[in-house]
Amino acid sequence: NAGSKVRYGIPFTREKREIELTGEAYLEVVKNEKSPFLVKTSNAFVEVLGTGFNVKAYPDMQNIEVALKEGKVKFSFPGENRKRKYCELKVDDYLQFQKSSKKVDVDNTDIEKYIAWHNNILVLDDTPMREVARLLEQWYGVKVILKGSEILNYKFTTTFDDEPLFRV
Repeated sequence: NAGSKVRYGIPFTREKREIELTGEAYLEVVKNEKSPFLVKTSNAFVEVLGTGFNVKAYPDMQNIEVALKEGKVKFSFPGENRKRKYCELKVDDYLQFQKSSKKVDVDNTDIEKYIAWHNNILVLDDTPMREVARLLEQWYGVKVILKGSEILNYKFTTTFDDEPLFRV
């Protein structure tokens, strides 16, 4: 997604299928029992066992989010005494990991709104205006200014399907 970076070693081999993600990416990974696919973020790891999923891990956000469309993934993060904690996701699971408290919440839900961006669809579902502004800045590469504190109390619900900025 916009403003995201993916780093990987060259050559990208089947023995070590590992990438570093800053931002958001939707990935479809071919299953390989001998070589799991690993997505590293600044605060956590997502081990992929053949699947379609979304990872959102922007450095300026308080949460890391994972939405699983198909297959299976394992989410892990360093716990106390550097011991890793794991959470395995199933289809239609949406995980939110709070970086500061290291709290994990998983809901089994309709995940389409979390992965629609990769089809140029922006879904806002009871989204607070501060988050709407951040998403529009990221999506269109513009600066959004919210004037007045009252607007921060509003939430917005709509879907933009490949809409130009002037229509939004």
